[in-house]
Amino acid sequence: MHDFDPYLNDYEMFGAIDPEFNSIVPTLVGIYAVIFGIALLVGIAYYIMYGIALLRMAKRAGVKHGWLGFVPIADNWLLGRLSDVGSSRRHSGARLLGFSAATACSGICSLIALSSMFVRLIADENLHAAVSDEVAMQMVFSTSLPLLLFSLLAFVCAVCTAVFQCMALYRVGVNFGGASGSGFGIALILTIFFCPLATYIILLILSGRTPTCTDGIPSVSAPHDDGPTDSVFQ
Repeated sequence: MHDFDPYLNDYEMFGAIDPEFNSIVPTLVGIYAVIFGIALLVGIAYYIMYGIALLRMAKRAGVKHGWLGFVPIADNWLLGRLSDVGSSRRHSGARLLGFSAATACSGICSLIALSSMFVRLIADENLHAAVSDEVAMQMVFSTSLPLLLFSLLAFVCAVCTAVFQCMALYRVGVNFGGASGSGFGIALILTIFFCPLATYIILLILSGRTPTCTDGIPSVSAPHDDGPTDSVFQ
């Protein structure tokens, strides 16, 4: 007579040894792979469009280091620097770079804290041997406290980054939009929340225009007619 296993039914319920469930796994993996592939391609397209737009704007506005538009996190410095063109401000780039770097670092620390929490909860024999729920809850809270702190820090930094990005986008839209600058600035702020693709398209359109203000001598001037340029980077 076999010993009764109280976990056997649970395994069968969740399909751990169910042949039908095992046959569905490859299909689910394929679906997730397709979704991930599409998301990756869309992200790469957004990244390239954004980098090209910032590079062209930097050339027309006389801002150095336009290639930073293709560098993650550092592209925030270039966006802030473009928003300072024509004004006495010179700190927007550093401010955006600092908050975006803080957001990335705190997010990475949150993932590390989350992984550490799971490892400690699984490996800690004292937690499994706890005789009271109160002791167990204290141990869980002590392991999750770093995760909560880093997550809160990441949220605060992300909100600050978003606010300063909106301010920078508006000023860039005003500078490159000409007579319709305010409209372009508002459109950039609205689309960044509801349709990021439209934001990058607007930035590409603006990058082909002559800015109202420049820093020094632009390395590339916008064409006077509506004809195509020789390069997408001009």
